[in-house]
Amino acid sequence: MIINFAICRRALRENLPSAAVSCLVLACVSSGAHADRVVLAPTGSTLTELSIKSELMISSTAGTDRSWFTYASSDGIELELNRLESPAERKKQWSANLEYPLPTLQNLPAISVGIRDMTGTGAEHGAFYLAASRNVPLSSLQHRFLRSAEISLGAGTGPIGGGYIGLSSRLRTGLQLSAEVFERRPNFSAGLPVMKGLQLKAYSLNGHLFYGASYHFAR
Repeated sequence: MIINFAICRRALRENLPSAAVSCLVLACVSSGAHADRVVLAPTGSTLTELSIKSELMISSTAGTDRSWFTYASSDGIELELNRLESPAERKKQWSANLEYPLPTLQNLPAISVGIRDMTGTGAEHGAFYLAASRNVPLSSLQHRFLRSAEISLGAGTGPIGGGYIGLSSRLRTGLQLSAEVFERRPNFSAGLPVMKGLQLKAYSLNGHLFYGASYHFAR
């Protein structure tokens, strides 16, 4: 999957005009909840057991590209590999992240603890965190437009720099939107489902535009 994403990144850069990216952003004003991340911030809920997820985020300029590969064990423990690639850096940055879901009672928020960049080879070394996520109750009127909505709160050390908040929602059409304030910066993402498990995505990280795709495979 990582090899396929590298090919996809090259093709997108060569063939996808910036106007199409802008249209994707405008078309995706909506979003879905319940994932391993809001945009970059970890949520309290992890991926479904024995599933994998790959995601690619490409800068629309000469910024840093990001890619993720995540595996969730039968206990819901997430192991994630994250790669950062910047044209200005000869050495690519890799990091290994771990997230462990804590047991909670029914109807209570999902809570997880985790650590990012365990190997110290990436950009978030020393980032321990605690995250909690909960579905937002929707009224009958809201259910006409939304399938779900989720709020996530968390706090972390190191580069995370304290508390953060994220909001996610999914429209009846399947379009998805997420927003967060993470590492003291605002981030947004929009996802357009094209087939089961596959989304085309657009992102805004601290005002910079990115585009890409994500794929989630669950048994």
